Amino acid sequence: MDRRAPTLCDLLSSHQFQIAILLTSGLDISQIADLLETSHRNVCRALDDILDRSGCRNSAELILRLLHEYQNEMYDERLEEELAVASEAAVTMLEYRRRNHP
Repeated sequence: MDRRAPTLCDLLSSHQFQIAILLTSGLDISQIADLLETSHRNVCRALDDILDRSGCRNSAELILRLLHEYQNEMYDERLEEELAVASEAAVTMLEYRRRNHP
């Protein structure tokens, strides 16, 4: 029987976990909204839900938890999958901006 505590990857939806990763990467709410092609308000709502689900009091605590879980190798291949999705979205956004804002 698996007795490990649930990680953020276990507690959050894929979209929420991507937001947590992007926040931990140093992006602000507006940048995350642009990257995920959604509104600032939607990201704020998602972050509120993330904090509620994770039991973290604020985004700094969330970032520390994600880093702790990563450094202690608590994630399986799902982290790599989420990073790939976020990376693909970032590349797409950068290419779009390069084409439309020379």
